[in-house]
Amino acid sequence: MQLIERTGTTGCKSSCFKLHTIVLILLTPLLITPFRLWAIPPLQHFYPSADFPNQADYIAFLERFPTYAESEWHSGHQGNSQLGYFSNGVHDHNQMRVLANFIFVYALLATETGGDRTDPVISQNTLLDRARAALRYFTATHVTGDKVCTDGEKWGAQPHQWLSPWVISKAVAGARLIWDELTQEETDAIRRVVVHEADFQLGNRVFSRVNEDTQAELNALNAEVLAWATSIYPTHPNAEKWLAKAQELFMNTFSVEADSSDTTVVDGKPVNQWVYTTNAHPDFTLEGHGAYQFDYIAVPLHSLAWAYYAFVSNGHPVPQSLFHHLKDVWDTVK
Repeated sequence: MQLIERTGTTGCKSSCFKLHTIVLILLTPLLITPFRLWAIPPLQHFYPSADFPNQADYIAFLERFPTYAESEWHSGHQGNSQLGYFSNGVHDHNQMRVLANFIFVYALLATETGGDRTDPVISQNTLLDRARAALRYFTATHVTGDKVCTDGEKWGAQPHQWLSPWVISKAVAGARLIWDELTQEETDAIRRVVVHEADFQLGNRVFSRVNEDTQAELNALNAEVLAWATSIYPTHPNAEKWLAKAQELFMNTFSVEADSSDTTVVDGKPVNQWVYTTNAHPDFTLEGHGAYQFDYIAVPLHSLAWAYYAFVSNGHPVPQSLFHHLKDVWDTVK
């Protein structure tokens, strides 16, 4: 896995605009646990190429997922043929995370044009239909929608469901891949969910803790939805506020004590005017549950990569603040 390239406010190389080359590596590990891919028989007679794993390898891996996913697909939620969901459809944010990943993977495979399909039993039309039905379920059962999940509850209530920004980010990434296939009603529903969560983040606090449990991952995941909101809805009255809040969260993700005296100007302000937290040790290690854990380093890096993709995939300049101490932290684990 390569570190995302710093581009400042000028965008990035053209290859960065392709989702398939930015997030496939980041997404693949997340699929293993919730989607139980170990239940699928291994590929036979597989001999890796010299450049393994490449983009085609990741696509081939993901194409195996629908074979299992179709057994967990449910159509006709509450008698509505337009609503469907993967897994059990309950409202807790772990299950909604699974659904959001499902939306993204199905949308990705529905639009993938390179190479031969390894699972011809499931057509791309079916993948698209499932992605759209899941998106409709996703938006209708949100706290701003008019439906409830299979357990009779709505999802997305803040601050209890603190993972909502992360969840929304993955579903929106999938929606953007099939945007031209969506109806006005469907895109309006996505806007409703994104705007609601982005507006909540405007009043949400920035978290700080260096010992025992870093708060870096919370700041980074909260920034994800703001990056999407800013990039997709740049003319919204709150767009500038969303961007400013995202920059604040970026700057306070891998924050260290030394930032309090750093006068380097980033996105128009000195570092010490942006940063008022400490989430990393001076050597840029992060603690999770009292120990140095790779998970608590990978998660914020992962969220920053998704925020990066939100900007570049929509042609929006990448804030310099997104890269604050990113390389420093990356260099401790690469």
